[in-house]
Amino acid sequence: MLAKAGVAVPMSDLFGLAGQHLLDTVPLGRSYAIRTESLRDLITADNTEIEMLDPEIGHWTAGAVGFHAVRAILGVGPCSAPCFSPRSATP
Repeated sequence: MLAKAGVAVPMSDLFGLAGQHLLDTVPLGRSYAIRTESLRDLITADNTEIEMLDPEIGHWTAGAVGFHAVRAILGVGPCSAPCFSPRSATP
């Protein structure tokens, strides 16, 4: 959306401090501003869920060989790995 609005993003991490400042201050048209805020809200909600579930996932998967094998795949995180691991990795 930023590219469509002609906004250059000079940082590599749009969700770091500098990126958040950019998102807070960049002038966007109403539809882009609403969509951007909506997506930021979803990211915040997802991060909250991840923080809440991370300790539980660690408990469920401790010692689960399948989980650790799947987790070794680039791009598979600790929250998505149980979806692809053998059923024994879940409670």
